[in-house]
Parts: sequence; structure tokens; C-alpha cells
Amino acid sequence: MFFNIDDNFLFVLLIASALMMDNYFIIACLFILWHKIDSMRNDITELRNSITEMRRTSKTENKKVVKAISDLGSSINKIHEALQTEESNKLAISTLSNGINEGLNLVSTTNSIRIRQYPDYSNKETLWKDVKSHIDQKKSEGRSNNSMFNEIASKTGICSKTVYNFYHRKTKPRETTVNKIRDWFNKEVGRNSNLNDAPILITLRGI
Repeated sequence: MFFNIDDNFLFVLLIASALMMDNYFIIACLFILWHKIDSMRNDITELRNSITEMRRTSKTENKKVVKAISDLGSSINKIHEALQTEESNKLAISTLSNGINEGLNLVSTTNSIRIRQYPDYSNKETLWKDVKSHIDQKKSEGRSNNSMFNEIASKTGICSKTVYNFYHRKTKPRETTVNKIRDWFNKEVGRNSNLNDAPILITLRGI
């Protein structure tokens, strides 16, 4: 059986069908677009999370780097202080060593002077030789023998003639005279310990 359909009705049907197909196409496109947007949203979220993690890791690494640099600076300062301390210790040791050497030299010189200052004049011959050398030394410095005899006499309490006789060995001196001259000469040697009176200060004559 055949039906006669109005041309206008068919046209409407065609239009409706086309519109329905376009709607399905649009819906399909919208669904695809929504899916893409959702996927992009997930990608953006993951990217944001990755950036956040990178920032957190970067801050942690920066802190580690800052701490490492600070520790390195502290180590350098400690090394510098240690070097300065070592230099100070070397200087202190050098100064101490120099002081000890100077002290030893002073002790050696002092002992040498003391040994030379206090010879044993219990032997009359030794005493006479050194007293004569001392007076002769003074004579070479411009002093006369008489002035030396008078000086010795004033300091010992004996007369200048007795000193003259002792110097020239004119007579055998008394023991008291020898003792007084010995006492005076020991004091004279001590007073002139810094002079270079070779006959007096260089050698010790035995008894």
C-alpha cells in the first residue's frame, strides 16, 4: 500500500533529520572537547604538583647548599685561626728560645766574670804580679805611680812608702800589709770587672 506524502512534510522531515544529525555531531564534538579539557585539567594538575614538588625540593637543596657554604666558611675560618695560632706559637717559641740563649750567654758571661773577678790571691807572688800589672796599666792610662801609691795607701790605711816598697819588692812585706793590699785589690777587680785589663782579668794564676 502506498501513501501520498505531502512534499512540505517530507521537507520538514529532512530538515529535522538534518538538525538531529547536527545535534548529535555537536554533542559528540562537545563530549570530545570535554574529554580533552578534562585530560588537560589533569595534566595541568600534575604539572602544578610537579612544580610544587620542584619548588619544595629546590628550597631543601638551597638550604643544603647554604649550610654547606656556611660550614665551608667556618672551616676556612678555623684553618685561618689555626695558622695564626701556629705562627703565634712559632713566634713565642722563637722569642723564648732567644731569651733562653741570652740568659745562658748572660749566665756564662757572669760566671766567667765572677771567676775572673775573684782569683785566689793567697799566693803572694801572684798577688804582687797582678797588683804591679794593674798599676802599670793605670800608668799607661795617664796615672803616675805616685798617685796610685797614694790612692792605695788612702784606701788600705798603710803608708804610700810601704806600697812603693811592695811594688818594687824592696822589702819583704808584713802579713798585715799583704792582707790589706789583697782586700783592696779584690775590691778593685770587682769594681773594674767590665774593663778589659788583660793581665788581671784573663787568666787565673794558681798558687
